Amino acid sequence: MKYLNVFNVVGMLSLLRLGYEIKKRLHQPRIIIVAGMCQSGSTLLFNLIRFILESKNNKVYSCHYSNFDYLQACDSDYTIIKTHKHHIKLHTMADFIFVTQRDLRDTICSAKRRWPKLFNTPQKLVNRGHHNISVYNDWKDYANFDFIYEKYMKEPNKMIERIGRILNIKDVDSIAVKNKTDGLFEMKIPERDDFDDSVYSKTLLSKHHNTSGGKSGLYKIDLTIEEIDAIEDEHMDWIANYYRKNRL
Repeated sequence: MKYLNVFNVVGMLSLLRLGYEIKKRLHQPRIIIVAGMCQSGSTLLFNLIRFILESKNNKVYSCHYSNFDYLQACDSDYTIIKTHKHHIKLHTMADFIFVTQRDLRDTICSAKRRWPKLFNTPQKLVNRGHHNISVYNDWKDYANFDFIYEKYMKEPNKMIERIGRILNIKDVDSIAVKNKTDGLFEMKIPERDDFDDSVYSKTLLSKHHNTSGGKSGLYKIDLTIEEIDAIEDEHMDWIANYYRKNRL
């Protein structure tokens, strides 16, 4: 009898899995990837997309790649996955890919503010710049849209409306979406990243996460002259091209 019960349980789990496979084939969620540079507004974009979709009563499952849940994804209209590292499986399965960029100096500065003991020398900051450029380059050729952080800060409503058009979502209330996104820090979010926290697992936002408060150019205040010089000596061509091509 004991073995029979075990087989019954295994059989039931197999049936449940089969049921979800059938459901997946009949109702496939649209997959949206948010990738690009670290500390460049990817969590901001992740939540903007979530609020745009939810505003039209879509069932949205949002997660980090490392915390992906197959069953929740199958049960959604849209699944938003955030990552920085490039994964071939992700870009081949995605319906939309969004990448984020920001002034390289600000991305590096944000990393230093968040992990000061890890980025405590000019060379480590320079290396962080190489990493951010690399993860952006890994995704850029697959992207449907390039989210420029400074452009969003200048004209957020215009950017939100454009994201909606790319997702084929009509009549997006950009003001309401921006207000909801701005209000995220008024929620009870955890002090630090915690996938066991229901709010964090959905928003990927913690108090430790937002280090710049939405401001640009803080590297001029928070980095030393020696650190800025080291970063610009190594990365000025990339920085200059970023401002030129995006007309910032």
